[in-house]
Amino acid sequence: MAYKTRHFVTQCCYFGPPPDCMATCRASWIRTVRLGAALGYTCRVTLQEPHRNPIGANAIAAPGGVRAHRQGAYMVKTVAVLSALRKESLAFFELGGEEPRRRCGVELARRSVAGLDVVAAAGGMGTINAAASAQLLIDACRPDVLLFCGIAGSLNPRIGQGDVVVGERLECLEADMDIIAESEPHLTSFPSDARLVRLAKEELEARSFERVDNVRESGSDASASKYGTLAPHAPRYVCGAIATSDLFSTAPDVLREVRGRYAADCEEMEGVAAAQVAARAGVPFLAIRSISNVCGEPYEELDGREADLAATARLAADVTMGVIARLAAKGLDSR
Repeated sequence: MAYKTRHFVTQCCYFGPPPDCMATCRASWIRTVRLGAALGYTCRVTLQEPHRNPIGANAIAAPGGVRAHRQGAYMVKTVAVLSALRKESLAFFELGGEEPRRRCGVELARRSVAGLDVVAAAGGMGTINAAASAQLLIDACRPDVLLFCGIAGSLNPRIGQGDVVVGERLECLEADMDIIAESEPHLTSFPSDARLVRLAKEELEARSFERVDNVRESGSDASASKYGTLAPHAPRYVCGAIATSDLFSTAPDVLREVRGRYAADCEEMEGVAAAQVAARAGVPFLAIRSISNVCGEPYEELDGREADLAATARLAADVTMGVIARLAAKGLDSR
């Protein structure tokens, strides 16, 4: 019997520690060879590892030029930026380049930010849309980092419209996470990557944002007495918890429970789903939310403040671009 020869190329995209990465790739090789043998081919497998290459002291060619990184950092080539609404992705879409296109209901555009390849996406509102869009980005773009940016309602009385929440952790409000955590990635809440949190803090400090206590640090008993905005103040930010709900919560007792049980600083409708998908895929993740309103304001009243919503959405995108620029300049520290 004559055998044909086929050259299979296996691309290593697993982001775990090296032993886990090699074990995962080896399992992929075995499956590929067995499949080829079953089809009557002899197989030769080549491993390529395009992501998270260690960066040494030598300069490395990257899109937009040659840049050097310090020892112990990882080169970041591709960043995915997911939002729910088009207004939240608009700052990226307006950077110029090919027209945004739709894939599986998600509006996508490839752009260059600080020399990095950035794929921005508006995936729709709600956790199901966010999870589907995050998985699409990971499968189609193989990003080194997944960022989520957009607007949210404040639960922390120290922050109001135009302030920013850096999501150190993301909490799911309408699920039994103890049961769900029996499956990969075995988490009941989802932390953002500490290295990305640090870059976001650096960016906000450089923009003269004042850091204030999050709800956990200050206690959850304090609450805004009236929805709306705080008195004018210098821009502020917190590093804290983002709560995700598929409901637009306005009831005071519900909001008090969210603050008390989860120590949440803001509430939105997508972040935790994207964080869970990223955690399962091993992709470093960060959520950045700008405050558009204080939780408790009826949804219908937001319709009359479209200009405010657009401005706060652009703020989140601008801060996210700043984080990307810092990634381009510094790389991502090895764990």
